Amino acid sequence: MTADLPANRRDANRAAAVVREYESVREGLRAVAPASDWRSVGTAVAEILTESMDEVIRALSAGALANRPDLAVVAMGGYGRRELALESDIDLMIVHQGSVPSDEIATILYPLWDGNLKLGHAVRSPAGAGRAAREHTASLTGMMTGRLVAGSRSTWEATSKRLAAVARRTGRRVAGRLRAENEELVAAHPYHSLDLDLKEGRGALRAWHRLRWIGQIEGWDPHDREPAAAAAAAELMAVRNGVHVWSGRAHDSWHRESALGAARWLGCDPTTLATSVHRAVRKIDLAASNVANTRMEGDDPIDGRFGPLPVDGAWAPDHRASLARLIAAGTPGRESWDRLWHAGWTRRHLPEFDRIVGMAESSPFHVHPVDTHLWRTVDELKRITSTHTDEEWCRALLEGEPLPEDLLLAAFFHDIGKGTGGDHSSEGAKLARSALERIGWEPHRAGEVARVVELHLLLPRVATRRDLRDASVIDDVVSTVGDPRLLRWLALLTVADSRATGPGMWSAWKSTLVRALTHRALAVFEGTARPARRSQVLARLAPAHGVDRVAEHVDRMDADYVDRFHSDEIAAHLRILGEGLEPGEIRTHTEIVGRVSRCSVAAHDEPGFLVTVAGVLALNGVDVLDARLATSSSRIAVDTFYVEDAFVGGPVADEKWFQIRADLDRVRSGELELEAALAARRLTYARSRAPDQRTAVEVAEHGDHLVVEVKASDRIGLLHDIAKALFDTGCNIRVAKIDTKAGVVTDAFHVDAGTGGAQVLRAHLADQIDECYA
Repeated sequence: MTADLPANRRDANRAAAVVREYESVREGLRAVAPASDWRSVGTAVAEILTESMDEVIRALSAGALANRPDLAVVAMGGYGRRELALESDIDLMIVHQGSVPSDEIATILYPLWDGNLKLGHAVRSPAGAGRAAREHTASLTGMMTGRLVAGSRSTWEATSKRLAAVARRTGRRVAGRLRAENEELVAAHPYHSLDLDLKEGRGALRAWHRLRWIGQIEGWDPHDREPAAAAAAAELMAVRNGVHVWSGRAHDSWHRESALGAARWLGCDPTTLATSVHRAVRKIDLAASNVANTRMEGDDPIDGRFGPLPVDGAWAPDHRASLARLIAAGTPGRESWDRLWHAGWTRRHLPEFDRIVGMAESSPFHVHPVDTHLWRTVDELKRITSTHTDEEWCRALLEGEPLPEDLLLAAFFHDIGKGTGGDHSSEGAKLARSALERIGWEPHRAGEVARVVELHLLLPRVATRRDLRDASVIDDVVSTVGDPRLLRWLALLTVADSRATGPGMWSAWKSTLVRALTHRALAVFEGTARPARRSQVLARLAPAHGVDRVAEHVDRMDADYVDRFHSDEIAAHLRILGEGLEPGEIRTHTEIVGRVSRCSVAAHDEPGFLVTVAGVLALNGVDVLDARLATSSSRIAVDTFYVEDAFVGGPVADEKWFQIRADLDRVRSGELELEAALAARRLTYARSRAPDQRTAVEVAEHGDHLVVEVKASDRIGLLHDIAKALFDTGCNIRVAKIDTKAGVVTDAFHVDAGTGGAQVLRAHLADQIDECYA
């Protein structure tokens, strides 16, 4: 039957069969990684795919070469380097010495396109190839690693001679440009990231390719000069194939989800794989730096820029001073440290730190590996205490003194306990003390650094989850810290740590909270007398509102009202309560405070008033940062909310407040069905649930009330749903503190418990909130 088909049809069928065979090879590799050791998988895949594609190209070229023996079919790019990945493009160049071979080109290329292969191609004469190489660096480097697959060797040799001539004439400029590209990547991305571009990112495969091109131009072999980087590139090739399998396409982004998919295909532990990937990137990046600075792998890693460091034996005082200077040196210090790590110096002299190099953070809101986060924290600590700081209160905490060396060390060690399996703060304190005492720090100084490491999460946790108007909260912090200097250090580390963690981890609002907590605790340390709060409020507000009116208002509110609200907040309450409230009436007062908005809301108290306000704010794209609630003896509810625009951040625009007020009235009148409106908004602006984040509820007694902490995946109307669940469980909310990180919310509610207290809450609240995700 086949013999009866026209010749061109038979040729087309044979060509399609050849391409299908290549796709069959790829499918087999996608199903099973072709090597037992994951580090060799990339090389194995590349060898199999390259040999298979070579067979395809030779088969497709046979007819064309019979007609045009002058043609050379050349593999380019990754295909030319024999480094094909599962979803790589197939880059070809067809070189001719006569007229443009249009029919022959179609014979070779069309079956590849028909087979849905991603194909890049160029058709050139030897002279045209030389011209392209002169005009475009990318063309030159692509052709420098070209490889003849089929056709005329003499045509390719003629082309190669022209390319070599171009490389000789332009080599210095091209090599300089390639070095500059690596330097530009470092400048654009000064800190290593957890999310990587495996092909084009800093320290990624393209950086290794540049080294190979530079070596080819300058006459040295990077495999000999930088063998660790060559091995690292092989690892990245393996991982890149794993990501291709996970995504089903040419996807080169390494992130939490793609890493899990790659680990499954490669058959290895995801955590171990992630650390290997980040260390591989460091090795290639270091090799690029070595080439830029005319160093070689194996050169003495102790460059002396920061003073002497131990080679063998004990640490001397000048060694410790050098270490402190290196840690404080910013980018040059990190570069020297990477060389020390690569040479094994940190493993011998500071194994506590060596363990965390390249370690992936488990928390989704971190953007750097553990060691990079520590380096950035040191840099942020220097920034916030410099003359150019945007946190002037931080610089003031130093009281005119230079940044303490021991505080820099605490920043450098504060997460050293990550990955130990225990609480990283307490474990890190032990490791920091052990390391510092071993290298000769005085025991009392090592103890101070360890104490900072142990307590480095205290202030952010208290500031974002506790009521800072509660004097007992401040007293607890003072008792725990025990020393005003340590408190100042903890405040500075809190700011630096948050700023170094990732976008959104530090904000004007969090700065306000930490600053208020720090200053109130310092006032206690300094013995500043706490004036009677009621008298203080009366004195502050009487000139504007009259002492009798202020006293009457304060006496009608909850017993701890003056302790939970600032004078400015109480003044806003007085403004909106100036005239008697009519039944069903809602009054609001809004103003900008720093870089957020403060909204005071008053109405006759009804069950679920907070639920209504929180729902209307969510409906209008407003995120609540903090909420404080009070009720008068005449059952007037006065709530204060600190909020920001959910989409652009910062204060809420006036026109949005107009709509919020209208919607509050519509809900109270029954015109607006809040639950249905929220459900519709969730569908329109859906947020992906954070992976593996089930709702967790913790309840603890605190004085005369309970503190309920809810950890859940963020979404529109979450505060409304939590408030409703608390209300349904019989709780009266006094304070709500909101803290959102990378799609995960940790909200703290100070409540007067309903029937059953903590046990009822713990038993029922999580299920009620989780139902809202269904």
